[in-house]
Amino acid sequence: MSEAPSVVPFGELPRLARLTVLGLGAAALALAVRLWPEWRHNPDLSHGLFMPIVFALLIHEARLAPGRFLATTRGLNVAWGLLIAAAIAALIAAGLYAAAVDWSHPLVDLSLTASWIGVAAAGLLVLSNRVVRFVPWNWTAIVAIVLWCLCTPIPPGTYSRLTLALQLWVTEAVDVSRLLKHGCTLATKAVGRFTRQGNPIA
Repeated sequence: MSEAPSVVPFGELPRLARLTVLGLGAAALALAVRLWPEWRHNPDLSHGLFMPIVFALLIHEARLAPGRFLATTRGLNVAWGLLIAAAIAALIAAGLYAAAVDWSHPLVDLSLTASWIGVAAAGLLVLSNRVVRFVPWNWTAIVAIVLWCLCTPIPPGTYSRLTLALQLWVTEAVDVSRLLKHGCTLATKAVGRFTRQGNPIA
């Protein structure tokens, strides 16, 4: 039985792959610098201060975790193209929002983060290729990229709607829990009363 291919150290990567890794690192650093004021002054996003470290640790763990390397197929190329196109579209949207409203608007940060996620996902497809083998395709690497969407500000209207929906969901869950508890209490009392009176059928 042949052994599974191992990851390739950074120094042994092809030149284009090394440039890809450095470019992704620079983009992540630029996004962190962009979001840093929000992370410092917004209590709801204070966890973002640890995101660059968490991202680096997760990528390191992804290289150690089991996974598979992807073969170059037409579907993989199409997925890569779609991710790059989505990233470019999100970047253009960020520029349009910045010109229409202001660079400090949450939609700009949200669009920039979406663009980064698209670029990072496309980069993961490249770096998990069987020829490159820098990061395996596994859940750890995917989570490292997706977590960025939890560290970016969202528009106040969207935030309010999400908060209201969450509050309504929690309220309904509590009401259902109370109803079930009340039903169990009534059933227990009925069984106890039936037991004390004796079974009339017997």
